[in-house]
Amino acid sequence: MRPHNDNNVYILGAGFSAEAGLPLISSFLARMRDAADWLENNDRSDERTAIERVLRFRHESAAAGYRINIDLDNIEHLFSLADAGPSIASTEDICLAIAATIDFAGQSKLPIGRLRVSQTMGWPCTQLWRRTAVRCSPASPDDFEDVESSRYDYYVAILSGLVSNTTDAGKNVVITLNYDLVVEEALRRFNVPITYALTGPGVEIESDAEISAVGTGGFQILKLHGSVNWAQKESGAILVCRDYQSLRSRRLTPLLIPPTWRKSAGEAIQAVWDAAVRAISTATRIILIGFSIPSTDQHFKYLLSVGLKDNSSLRLVRIVDPRARELRGQYETVFREDQFKYGIVDVRDKRADEFFYDEAEIVSIARPLRHPGLSLVDDGRGNRIERR
Repeated sequence: MRPHNDNNVYILGAGFSAEAGLPLISSFLARMRDAADWLENNDRSDERTAIERVLRFRHESAAAGYRINIDLDNIEHLFSLADAGPSIASTEDICLAIAATIDFAGQSKLPIGRLRVSQTMGWPCTQLWRRTAVRCSPASPDDFEDVESSRYDYYVAILSGLVSNTTDAGKNVVITLNYDLVVEEALRRFNVPITYALTGPGVEIESDAEISAVGTGGFQILKLHGSVNWAQKESGAILVCRDYQSLRSRRLTPLLIPPTWRKSAGEAIQAVWDAAVRAISTATRIILIGFSIPSTDQHFKYLLSVGLKDNSSLRLVRIVDPRARELRGQYETVFREDQFKYGIVDVRDKRADEFFYDEAEIVSIARPLRHPGLSLVDDGRGNRIERR
């Protein structure tokens, strides 16, 4: 029960990725319909056919809604319904349709922000980061330069502890309910080692995936519901590819897990959940970003319960969502009312960008600008933070 005084656990939901153009749960089926023509124009008939089956399944499942309180326009509800038994749309169809929709939506331009950085002072100005940046200014006499790049580069620099110079293993952990690769792609631009904590016999990691094995000290991204770059092979082995395109080239279906009680992906996925429990059990602060704790995902409630029963360190649970106050009733089904009363749990009606570009907020989670090679961040709309 040794206390841990500076461990942050970030729990990311769909709202975190919304700024990258990825759909929220409420708009996912609409974006899936939009993706169909794009897939056809790009000769991706298997994925388009999968979407057509999913949409037909949604239409023919309407009878369930007459008697049962189920939202058939919610992709998670639909995924769980298909997983419960035989249907027009197989689980494989839904996995393909979801991954293809994420791929389509990910074609959007990322929001741009500015960082003032110095490579000689240790900021990781990799060639990949420079190549994907919109603009890099020449270095000034003080050896700092302005780099305009995706705001997600700044977000993950906070999540990983890079901004605050707190990158020791275990100090920062991401638990995500998302299937997308927004976090991984930004971390690669900074050459931050990543681990998924997938362990067990039959876990294979492609050499170009840039994912470290468990126990190597990489920054943990714990994907509780699978990922568009994971696949389960016929042998039962789990293959980790660099991205969805790499997985598609092998004609594999992504391993996505519906938020139901029937978890069937085996030992490797259980290892990810176990790692999430360990992270929560040593968390000083838990920050939920863009995650409404939907009733469909009862696993999450019990994940928190198991992790927190052994936690002697927790000081703060911060919930960040544009609808946080409106959704308080959902949060109160998980956290006790007295935790809100005593300020252990509090809510912020903010988007991810409003949270990360607010100096008081990042100070309150003990992740202010401290890296000597970072002097300023700016979201391009007048919101900025300078290192003091």
